[in-house]
Amino acid sequence: MTERASADTSAVVHRIEGGDSPDLAALPTAVPAPYADRADYRARMRQYRRRLRRLQRKLYADGGHALLVVVQGMDAAGKNGLIRRVFGGIDPAGLHVWSFRGPDASELREDWLRRYQRRLPVRGEIGVFNRSYYEIALSARVHPEWLAARGDDPAGAEDDGYWSAYYRDIRDFERYLANNRIALVKLMPHVSATQQRRRLAARLESRAKQWKLTAADCEDAARWHDFEAAYTDCIRATATPAAPWYVLPGDDKRTARLLAADAVVTALEALALDWPSPDSARAAELARIEAHLEAGTDERGHRHG
Repeated sequence: MTERASADTSAVVHRIEGGDSPDLAALPTAVPAPYADRADYRARMRQYRRRLRRLQRKLYADGGHALLVVVQGMDAAGKNGLIRRVFGGIDPAGLHVWSFRGPDASELREDWLRRYQRRLPVRGEIGVFNRSYYEIALSARVHPEWLAARGDDPAGAEDDGYWSAYYRDIRDFERYLANNRIALVKLMPHVSATQQRRRLAARLESRAKQWKLTAADCEDAARWHDFEAAYTDCIRATATPAAPWYVLPGDDKRTARLLAADAVVTALEALALDWPSPDSARAAELARIEAHLEAGTDERGHRHG
């Protein structure tokens, strides 16, 4: 695990690459002191979004790579707000955001990765998964009874080998993504049990947010430590140098969003994107266009000047 300080955020992001044994309980959910006021945060986020828009246009034009951003975290960790703030203003032609809820009846009959494979970005695009193929290795780890809906034996989930197979499938899948030039950024906004309860209570008090709150959310909040253990095991097993995890201090939404933006921009810059160079046919077409424009012909065929 490495700690990377960003010059733009003045905060620390925990980049977990594998080969170590990170313990989420030991990682901070908040920064020690406020890093910026609201105005500074907005200025920095505008800068990141300008850079991201420029890189997204170049990614689309280059056409040789795609980017998949996985945002995975506990309830009330700030996933929706993070996605809105980081990717707001991006050209929708090259951005697709998918929010995964529980699988429907037809999806339960498929192999467990297929619903996610159908949503992978094509080259030139950015795809964002709000929750992801990690759900079975996380939520079902805490609620093994959910596995029965997939035709699996919940009792088998008590065996560590059962989950090791899932983790192996995930590592293989992420190698497959890399082999197909789909860059991957995995973000976990890490929220504390205390902050999670506060946010759930705030939803209850707001008519604009009550629709987001379910009894299951509160039941899961009571099992916060079980989810923390599941996330710790999962991150340990699936963090690799090619597909690291970024654990963000989720109690501070502004910090988490800036760190997420920094990780996404850094990943795109690492692709060494470039504007496409015209081949001979395209060069000839551009020459014809140039000659047409220089002739000054308007839409009725009249010459100007």
